[in-house]
Amino acid sequence: MNVSVLIEIQFGFETSFLNFGRIRKGESTTKTAVVILKDQSKESLLELNAPSSYIAVKTIKSTNSDKGRIDVEVTVRPEAPPGKLKETITARLTDSSHPAASLNISGTVVGNVEVTPETIRFMVDTSRTAANQTEQSVRVVSAQGAPRLRLLSVGDTKNLVAIEVDTIVTGEQYVIRARPNENALKLGHDASGEIKIMTNDTEQPEMRIDYDIILSKR
Repeated sequence: MNVSVLIEIQFGFETSFLNFGRIRKGESTTKTAVVILKDQSKESLLELNAPSSYIAVKTIKSTNSDKGRIDVEVTVRPEAPPGKLKETITARLTDSSHPAASLNISGTVVGNVEVTPETIRFMVDTSRTAANQTEQSVRVVSAQGAPRLRLLSVGDTKNLVAIEVDTIVTGEQYVIRARPNENALKLGHDASGEIKIMTNDTEQPEMRIDYDIILSKR
């Protein structure tokens, strides 16, 4: 007999993550998260902490009528530098009656250089040669009015993918084409890695594309 047990959260964030998506450099964006606190008498004991100076967090007046829920406003400030957001907001009660709770902040601040997509996945058929594996493409584009863009180098940190770079518009647009190489076919297991892009942009000299390799045999 299977027995399901539902455990009610007494204190913590309603979800463990908050994704801001893509934000233009110099812009400010705000989203709302929810802290669950069943013992409403302890609401004044709630403390919120954002370790980064460009992430602001505060409680706001709730718009819902549910008791035991506290709305939390999270703001990415305009001074946030270009690149991926990987920050963690912590909520705690000053009487230490419950363990601290965490909210993971993600997103991308887009500067002079925009890379899309930021994550790619290879479904590798191990019965085929490396040359016959499916290729994935990534666009690297310079923002309008930005200095001319040069890609100084593009490489795989784990040497699992073969990479070629096509120039679409010199100084403005490039396409990175990648496919799993012979090393990936010999892995015998799934893997993850990064493609590292070095540029001449002073704010974004290094950019990374995450990739996953999923092995299968048909």
